[in-house]
Amino acid sequence: MRWMLTFTLAAATVLFAVAGPRQTRLQAADAPAALAGTVKSAEEGAMEGVVVTARRTGANFYVSVTSDEKGRYSFPATHLEPGEYTVTIRATGWDLTPIGKVTLAKGKAAAQDLALVKTKDLASQISSREWALSMPGTDALKRQFIQNGLSCTYCHSVERILKTKYTAEQLIPVITRMTRYFEDGSAVPTGTGRAKATLKEKDRLKGIEQQQAWFGRVSKTDMASLIAAANLSGGKTAHAYELKVLPRPKGLATKAIVTTWEIPRKDAVSHDAVVDSKGRVWYNEENAWFVGMLDPKTNTITEYPVKPADPDEDASIAGSRDIMIDKQDALWLPLRKGMGTVLHKYDPATKVLTKVEGATGGGAFGETDHDGKHIWIGFLRVDTKTAKVDGDFRKPKNIAPGRSAGGYGFSVNTKGFPFGTDFMGGKVMGVNTQKDEITYYETGDIDNFPRRGRIDTQDRFWFGLYGGNAVNMLDTNTGKMSTWKWSTPYTTPYLATVPDKNGYIYSSSNTSERLLRLNPKTGEMVEFPMPNGPGNFDTKKINYDPTTKKTVLLFANTRNAEIMRVELPD
Repeated sequence: MRWMLTFTLAAATVLFAVAGPRQTRLQAADAPAALAGTVKSAEEGAMEGVVVTARRTGANFYVSVTSDEKGRYSFPATHLEPGEYTVTIRATGWDLTPIGKVTLAKGKAAAQDLALVKTKDLASQISSREWALSMPGTDALKRQFIQNGLSCTYCHSVERILKTKYTAEQLIPVITRMTRYFEDGSAVPTGTGRAKATLKEKDRLKGIEQQQAWFGRVSKTDMASLIAAANLSGGKTAHAYELKVLPRPKGLATKAIVTTWEIPRKDAVSHDAVVDSKGRVWYNEENAWFVGMLDPKTNTITEYPVKPADPDEDASIAGSRDIMIDKQDALWLPLRKGMGTVLHKYDPATKVLTKVEGATGGGAFGETDHDGKHIWIGFLRVDTKTAKVDGDFRKPKNIAPGRSAGGYGFSVNTKGFPFGTDFMGGKVMGVNTQKDEITYYETGDIDNFPRRGRIDTQDRFWFGLYGGNAVNMLDTNTGKMSTWKWSTPYTTPYLATVPDKNGYIYSSSNTSERLLRLNPKTGEMVEFPMPNGPGNFDTKKINYDPTTKKTVLLFANTRNAEIMRVELPD
């Protein structure tokens, strides 16, 4: 494996070319294996639901599969090149007996059985969801701890918190300190060293020390008491409660193939990603003036500078809040400007960055409409051809005096009406652009924290109900709201896709490192395990690969500066 780093001085483009898996075709059910074996333990015998990962020496990618009901795992020959590999596993409560390196020869399948033993450090393996199920405290307070719109789990797992020895009194200044850091620009998973914590903008830092509430929902005193009762304070040498472990995945949940590419810049914060017509993944950067692209066919990651002509030099954080793509494969980036954003158009072909005049403060997140004629940034509408604002619906005629229409996750229905979530208010809002009127839709609880979603061709707005532990659907034509509540508490569905070809909806859980799949017709819920360790998985926007008929998902993992590809069973 040879790293190639090329700087094109004229454009300051950074190209990272790396060897990776061959993705020219997807794995057929009867395709030959490059590496296969069984996973067993003395206690269970054959073990289902164990994630097995193979990483070639020197490569910046890894491939993961999951063992089936007979304990068998198999890596397709289409996904692993010849070479020397390190094999690791992820199964909560278990460790892999060392096996050394595994060598794959060209055209020859390799066999490697894996033996697992009970771990001696369960506390380092359980997810935030399992911590929440285990720790003492009321459900209402634990919901605030785990599922608050800007909770601790937004940046990392709660393991580090519940292993501390701070008393409740000592924890209050720690809570204050943590609120000083920017949530999205501070992806700091345990042990990876991939990203850095960043202080919020100066205006947002004012008054934090004086605030008695934690993000406006619960007092710092109550939160500190909850944590102190569950951590190792007071001279405890072990947690005074049983650590609960959820069952490993079974059946369909073991059939995914996951490929993960690492972004070479270790401090990258790739908040979102989109996919162009050629299947290339474009990701934004929330901590620097870059936009990046992964080409899965050639396994190259290329980054391009997108620093605006008039950046806010006093701002503590650079980069863009989101990334959108239109039908001509042009990118749209809400670049930071102080506490707000300014929308810019980026042409990947010419490398030209164009500021959209007047598209300031419209919102941090947006979406392309169905006909491809407009990009929406919040409730601001922009013509994709002219790159000019041609509609401002932030102050509908029926909105309360002194208020404006603004929110979080946005999408647009086929009539050209924008809808967004109010995640701190527990609502969804939509504007009828023909009547210039806004309508609010309740989700049932102010602590439901509706987050990101998309509208399908039937005008149904699918979105994640982060605090409500559900995926919701609002029929934007009838106003009817439907809810599919996740069976395990503290799952935190962050987003929702539109239905795939089989009608399935996908979401993500950053408290359990699981990719979630919902069948709205039957209510069936499947959780596909991701290879990332506790607190190391968090994706905000999931895309379908347009170059294949199978269901293949592509997205950025904010926590670990990674791009992930998940091939799923029908």
